[in-house]
Amino acid sequence: MEIVIGAHALERMLERSVTISDIQYALHRYSMSFSTGDESSQLRAMFPDGRVLKIWISGGVPFTDPVIIRTVAWMEPIDE
Repeated sequence: MEIVIGAHALERMLERSVTISDIQYALHRYSMSFSTGDESSQLRAMFPDGRVLKIWISGGVPFTDPVIIRTVAWMEPIDE
């Protein structure tokens, strides 16, 4: 799978400590996806440590090569 990371996504990756490996993991193991209404989709993947990564991609699911990453963010934990 070819992954293209946009400039904004790269800035957010550096700011939020998201690695290429995190993105690859999420693209292969996402559990939720939905359209964001602006020709993009959001994917959510839970990691073994309980963190959830949100990735916004161009286009929809199923995605095709190249997968263009628009931005990324870790979900804020929910206080119980």
